[in-house]
Amino acid sequence: MSVRRRGKATVRIHCGAACTARGRLLAGRTLRRALHRSRATLTDRTIRLRRQGAATLTLQLPRQVRAWLHRRHRQRVTVTLKIGVRERDGRVTTTSRRIRIRA
Repeated sequence: MSVRRRGKATVRIHCGAACTARGRLLAGRTLRRALHRSRATLTDRTIRLRRQGAATLTLQLPRQVRAWLHRRHRQRVTVTLKIGVRERDGRVTTTSRRIRIRA
């Protein structure tokens, strides 16, 4: 996983067979209140791997969040990155991590 480019988080997904990966950036309560949002999900993206291999999942902060940070003169925001991978046989593996993204 990398958070190199501004406003983006990149995750490399590896699957031994065909799979579907879903990535989400979630805002905490404080950020949701500041943005006047009721939903925690900021970004949601799904990719499919049709066979064994690897793929890159890139999640970007929405324009609303980046504009809010710019107006508040803030450099970065802490969000939760949740990744779920569903294998072809139905097994689901999930992981969650708090990351700081520069805006």
